[in-house]
Amino acid sequence: MNASDAMPNGGILRVRVRPGRDWRTGGKAARITIADSGHGMPPEIQRRIFEPFFTTRGDVGTGLGLWVTAGIVEKHNGSVWVRSTTRGGRSGAAFLLLLPYETGHLASGSGNDRDDDGGGEDGRSPAEAAPSSHA
Repeated sequence: MNASDAMPNGGILRVRVRPGRDWRTGGKAARITIADSGHGMPPEIQRRIFEPFFTTRGDVGTGLGLWVTAGIVEKHNGSVWVRSTTRGGRSGAAFLLLLPYETGHLASGSGNDRDDDGGGEDGRSPAEAAPSSHA
């Protein structure tokens, strides 16, 4: 939804998946890039996009999509980055998700570390545990 809203008169949306490496661990990872040629985001918006309930879409948006996405990615020991520019002729946004092929609890075979309600060991959901900024 965010990309299509950023390109009301059409544009280009690219999705690319390729092998990568997690620079933190050196492990193999999937590198997923989602980029659009929309109007881009100024820095003050970029700083807030991973905050719960932050939206630029007024009554139409809930402001939960990117917050939940970041929580899910981080729950799987992944990372999310965003780059964007509003510069004329070169505007757009690009999101990079890095997801390890194996996460610690899955690779060790320790099973599910979540409670019945879907929360982690501290009782928070992945979204609740997500940091507020990834830029």
